[in-house]
Parts: sequence; C-alpha cells; structure tokens
Amino acid sequence: MQSQFFQTYFRGLIERCVSVTIELKNGLQIQGQITYVDDNLNFNLVDPEVSDPLKQPQLITLRNSFIRGSTVKYVHIPQEELQEEVLISACKNEVKKQKQ
Repeated sequence: MQSQFFQTYFRGLIERCVSVTIELKNGLQIQGQITYVDDNLNFNLVDPEVSDPLKQPQLITLRNSFIRGSTVKYVHIPQEELQEEVLISACKNEVKKQKQ
C-alpha cells in the first residue's frame, strides 16, 4: 500500500518532467528524468548522469537507465518541485487508513 502512494507521487513527477537524483545503496548517485515507475518502485531514467563518472566510466554513454527498486536508498527531489503539503496530507491519510 505504501509503495502505491509513492508510485502515484513519482508519476506526478513524470508528468511534470522533473529531473531527480536517485542514490543507490552502494553509494552511486544517478541524476536523470524519470520516464517510468512501477509497483516495485523500479525506475527508468532518461539521459542519466552519474555523480562520479571517473569511478563509473561505463555509465557515461548511457541514454536510458533501469534502476531496480530494491537497490534504491533515496530519491532526491529538487526543493522547488517538492510538494510538502501534498506529501504531508497523503501520509496523514495513509496513517488514518491503517488505523481503521
């Protein structure tokens, strides 16, 4: 149920063509525009850029990137695109649903 909430939120970012930075559990950070997200929070990014291309030269030429949801540690959303009110009210509604 929780992933569905986040999936819906990330789909809103897709519609607005927002570029995000996804930090993986191994420390790698990949920045790009989300083009797809599924129920398992697997992501597709277009024109991905890695945070340290010297450590990951094989990733420099990628045009698209698939990121498995189980490897994601954080998704960094630009401050100007972060809709705090929407997130807070959705989280409160989710807590209410779980208590029922």
